[in-house]
Amino acid sequence: MATCRYFAYGSNMLRERLVARVSTAEGVAVGVARDYRLDFAKISVDGSGKGDMVASPGDEVWGVLYELDADQKAALDEHEGRHYRAREIVVSTPSGDQAAWAYVAEPHRRDPSKVPYDWYVALIVAGARQGGLPEPYVQALEATPFHVHGDEDWKERKNAIAALAAAGMTGVLDEVRQRAVLTTGG
Repeated sequence: MATCRYFAYGSNMLRERLVARVSTAEGVAVGVARDYRLDFAKISVDGSGKGDMVASPGDEVWGVLYELDADQKAALDEHEGRHYRAREIVVSTPSGDQAAWAYVAEPHRRDPSKVPYDWYVALIVAGARQGGLPEPYVQALEATPFHVHGDEDWKERKNAIAALAAAGMTGVLDEVRQRAVLTTGG
């Protein structure tokens, strides 16, 4: 079976989140996309900000390189393609540079004033920990400003909490919230 490589740098870093979307995804390496930076300016349908890679010389975006059956890329495109466009990038891994697909937002789908929800930050932090990303990078992710999403019945929030539970990382949401309280003195 033919396979393809996908670079997850946002909520899809958490294996349980990605496997719920494409069942054959297997993490193969920690990687870094050079000359990009991570921000949360991608406008989501829920009004919050979602992760996006933006060209930025000298910066880096860390993530997890996944391999999946090529016939499942269409399913991932279906999910991510509503909000992003697939772009082939070079990912540096311990075994060398590799070509992979990543999803980046179209310029008209960005608003720098957007902030992610708490559960979305928790997914990213959990995925970064699970994937073994460098600790300073994980700490920077943990410090991401967010809004608390008060609607406990929101489908995406429920899916996020289910993915955290499946990964055995339900406490990450509380940790993310606690760090924000400690940093703001609130």
